[in-house]
Formats: sequence, structure tokens, C-alpha cells
Amino acid sequence: MKRACFLLVAMLAAAIGLSAEITLPSIISDNMVLQQKADAKLWGWGEPGEKIEIRTSWGKKVYSAQADADGKWSVYVKTPGHCTGQWVKVSSGRTGETVEISNVLVGEVWMASGQSNMEFKLNRVEEFKDICKLPPNRNLRHFKIKNNYSAVPISELQGAWVTADRTTLGEFSAAGYFFAKKLHDTLNVPVGIVNASWGGTALECWMSRESLAPFPETVAMGQKRLDALNSHPERLEKFLRANDAWAKKYGRKGSNPIRCILISAYSSATISTNWSS
Repeated sequence: MKRACFLLVAMLAAAIGLSAEITLPSIISDNMVLQQKADAKLWGWGEPGEKIEIRTSWGKKVYSAQADADGKWSVYVKTPGHCTGQWVKVSSGRTGETVEISNVLVGEVWMASGQSNMEFKLNRVEEFKDICKLPPNRNLRHFKIKNNYSAVPISELQGAWVTADRTTLGEFSAAGYFFAKKLHDTLNVPVGIVNASWGGTALECWMSRESLAPFPETVAMGQKRLDALNSHPERLEKFLRANDAWAKKYGRKGSNPIRCILISAYSSATISTNWSS
């Protein structure tokens, strides 16, 4: 009986291990655009020590990488001149699992970053209705990074590659779209725009702590705001407890309207970490 239980546990452990999947960041996905004639970085996550193999439709070379102690791996893949209809296959040497990234373009990749002028959507320009009447352009792609803040560097972002057609054009950066279209029409190559824009953000929000080191006053101000952000739940609860005590002392019965309003506002608010004063 003990032997049977041991074997069952061993089989379950093996099944759990085999179920681990190759994980890729959202920017390395179907419809992506890679820079032409370059060493394009591909990366992802697996089991620590896992061997990863990468194959491409444009070459016979098999690229390999090994996941580090944290499970992260990366490799640089040589890309050809501009082309369409390509694929990239990422395989696990441990499980044999293969993830195929399809409908890949190789061409020009540009980042569109900034504040509200860059974030301004194409569906807000006067010519938008006329633009939507144009035939879909499968060689123009847009990747909008979802706005998100973090006090520490993060390894993943949210977004998806989309092609330019009337169902997606409205969400394109207007400046990014006109720039991409001009490039495409001039060079006759696929173009991908990575849209990392956020209206009203200060320059310091986009800089690492290391790059801000020469500006100690800015670092101190940013740290003060981060400390306030981290302690906000505790300070809010302290205020609410004091407010409840006040309501009880003066005979205020029923739900405390101040508590209800503050909890509702706090739970639904997006707290900005803008470093400007």
C-alpha cells in the first residue's frame, strides 16, 4: 500500500513538472514585427536549467538558450531583409512543447513614446472616417502598452500586436500611425509601432533610479512619494478608526458615510506616481 502511494505521488509530481509551459512576453506574440537586418532579442521563461530551442522560417539555424536560476532565458536571432508571412517556433528541450508565433513581419520597428500628444488616438482626428475607408494594411502593426506604474522594474507588460484595419485603427496613436504610413509608403517595408505613451507623465517617471542618481533632490522627492504611497492603506485605516470613534462618541448611528465614501474612493482610484510637484 505504501509503495502504491509512493508511486502515485511520484507520478503526480512528474505530471505537474511536465505541465509547466513555455511563457513568452506579450510583445513576442502573433502579428509581431521584428527589426530587419538586426540581432533581434527574444526571451521568455521556463523551468530553471531548461534548454530552449528557437527556429525561424527564414533560416535553417537553430538557436539555443538555457533558463537561468529564475527561469528566464534570452537569445538574439539574426533577421533578414524585410519580409512577410513568417513564423518563429520556441521549443522546450525538457517537455518537447513548441510554441509557434505566426504572421510575423520583418521590417522597421519604432517606439512611439511621450505624453498626451503621442497618446492622442487616431479616432479623434478629423480624417478618421476617410482613413477607415482605406483598404486594410496588414503590413502596418501597432502594439499599445497598457498604462501601468510600478515602484520597481517589472519583467512583463500588457498589450497585443494588431494590424491596421477599421476595427483597430481607432486605438492607434495618431502620430504613430501617420509616421508608420509615411515610412511604409516611402520604403515599401512592413512597419511596427510600439506605443509606450502616457499623457501628463513627467520625464522622471520614465527614468531608472540609477539614471536619476545625479539629481538627489529629485530622488528624495520621489522616495517621499513612494513612502507615502506604501503607507497610505495604514494611514487611511488609522483615520477611519478615529472617525468611527468620533461617530460612536457623539451618537452617530448606522453606516458611517465618511467611511463609505473614503473606502469607495480608495478602492476605485488609480494612484499616480508622477514625480513632478
